[in-house]
Amino acid sequence: MTRPLLAPAWVIGPFVWIVLGPLVGAEWLVRVDDPRTAETMKQTGLRPVRHYRHFPWVLYRGDERAEQAFARDKERLGVTAAPNSTVRLAATPNDPLFPGQITLNPAGNLAEAADIFLREAWERRTSADDVLVAVIDSGLDVSHEDFQGNLWTNTIEEAGELGVDDDNNGFTDDLHGWNVIAGGDQMGPNGDLTDTIGHGTQVCGVLGARGDNGLGIAGTCWEVSMMAVRAFEAEMTEVDNILAAFDYVLNFPRVRIINASWGDEEMNEAMRDAIASMEESILIITSSGNDGVSLDDTPMYPSSYNLDNVVSVAAIDTLGELASFSNFGSMVTLAAPGKSVVTTSAPPDEAYTQVQGTSYATPRVSGAAALLMAEYPNLTPAQVKQLLLSASRATAELSGVDLQGGLLDVNSLLGTSLNTAPFWTLY
Repeated sequence: MTRPLLAPAWVIGPFVWIVLGPLVGAEWLVRVDDPRTAETMKQTGLRPVRHYRHFPWVLYRGDERAEQAFARDKERLGVTAAPNSTVRLAATPNDPLFPGQITLNPAGNLAEAADIFLREAWERRTSADDVLVAVIDSGLDVSHEDFQGNLWTNTIEEAGELGVDDDNNGFTDDLHGWNVIAGGDQMGPNGDLTDTIGHGTQVCGVLGARGDNGLGIAGTCWEVSMMAVRAFEAEMTEVDNILAAFDYVLNFPRVRIINASWGDEEMNEAMRDAIASMEESILIITSSGNDGVSLDDTPMYPSSYNLDNVVSVAAIDTLGELASFSNFGSMVTLAAPGKSVVTTSAPPDEAYTQVQGTSYATPRVSGAAALLMAEYPNLTPAQVKQLLLSASRATAELSGVDLQGGLLDVNSLLGTSLNTAPFWTLY
């Protein structure tokens, strides 16, 4: 089915960002809570093409005429529906890099206003190896030298037979994660995590490149368990793939954090419903976006969902000022370094690269949250969010910027005393 783009595309760095015009025809995500809804949908000419284990939403597809008719008649039919809108990676904008300036302050010459005091935090803790972080992105280079030991491994599949679902979880050969874009509902998804655009590999390097191993760089966590869920094969994907990624992650109760270095300008009820269902169990850490605008005027989702388990991250430059490309606003939780970030890279590029964007500020916060959860395993997602906020540091450089908090301060975060943390208890 043809889906015309009604607005131009702008090239930003190596990525293309596309602004979509009015919806001409669209696949639809429909909430199917009872058989009556399924019967009603049979009358529309749309057919169900994807189901989810953990959410009552179904992806429906049909020819363009049927989709247009459904868009017109869905309220009359009494169904709850959301268009299968696109979600884009918060990828690198076309700003110049600052070679040689390093955000982790290894030489002690970084501006104090840009220092997240991670080196000092490492004196307290470097490992979060018991914390499982799911990175929903474009996959990753599983053979990269700096990921060895930090990739989540399904040990039953590792010891099992190739092509067999050895752990009987419905996913064959999901050794380090899952690829949800390889097919539809039980029609071909697989464990191939090949990162064809490099974004996921770069994000994972900031979060968890293995530290103190004599190779490459150190991630925020020297040891951590990273599960890769490949939901992007280009810079944009659709909400049904995001739901499928969430659906996979929820099969593993050990997952504490989802790193979501992506977003969409359209509020999607199906995505919000899915994230809200995880409020008590999983923290969603997401990028605020790279348009240089306030999310109060131009919302970005998931950042703009008012949920206790969503942490939105802005980016600063090496002087501690809000990066020129970074979004901001009252829904953005805090800021982290997002310029001159040295990280891992996927083939055919060199093994390491320098990047910028809110995509890379986000896994710095995910890594900090993982260190906190390793220190205090019983914290809820809402408590971790509150501690990230309360431990963030006010700086003169961010004083005029509309944010809920200030700059990520990992040392202050790990130094939190839970006896004095601002939590309320019902009696």
